[in-house]
This record gives sequence, C-alpha cells and structure tokens, in this order.
Amino acid sequence: MPLKIGFLTINTTDIENSIRFYADILGFRLEQRIKPRPGLDMAFLFDEAGQQIQLVQGRPGKPGQGCGPVLGFIVDDIQASSDLLKQHKVRISSELMTMPTGVRTLSARDPNGVELQFVQLV
Repeated sequence: MPLKIGFLTINTTDIENSIRFYADILGFRLEQRIKPRPGLDMAFLFDEAGQQIQLVQGRPGKPGQGCGPVLGFIVDDIQASSDLLKQHKVRISSELMTMPTGVRTLSARDPNGVELQFVQLV
C-alpha cells in the first residue's frame, strides 16, 4: 500500500479566525469550504507548493482525545487500505465514509493514539 502524506488537519473551535490566520497572515489560499454534515465545517487551504492544511470545526472530543493533529495519507484504493488495517488489528476510529464531493475517507489510530486519515480522491 504506497502512501503519500497529503495533508495536516487542525481541529479548531473558531474556523473563521483560523482561516484568517492561515490565509491573511501565512499566505495560504482558501481553495474549498464545505459542511459535510450538520455541525461540521471544513476549510481546505494550500501553500505555494501545493501542501494542504485542513481546518475542521465541530469534531467531538477533547484535546488528546481526537482533537489533536491528524496525519492524512492519500491512497489509490481505500478499500485495500481498510482491509490491511483491519488485518493488522489497527484501531479504526471512523469506518469508510463517502463525502458529498465523492472523496472517500477512513480514520484509524496509530499505537500512540495519533489520528490517521486515509483518503481516496475522485
């Protein structure tokens, strides 16, 4: 399963302020903003090299319990990724989900509790 680090997710309680910080101060460009379900707001910002920061507001949990940074991997076959993780008894924190844009995601935890998100783009 070849992996490529694709993005860093930052959970926030104030997405508007976070967008202003990353766009106006650090120079990232806001490429997309979606609300995939009620109470969840996501913004996708990119630097000049195409590296992505995802800002997410509305994820449940406290810091250290699902609201810390998220390491994202872009994969070609998310079902194969899911099968491999389950085969190795990796803790799945969010089963396969298809976003309104068609992007498919799956979340798991590494042995340290860091959230890992696997994404199959459309």
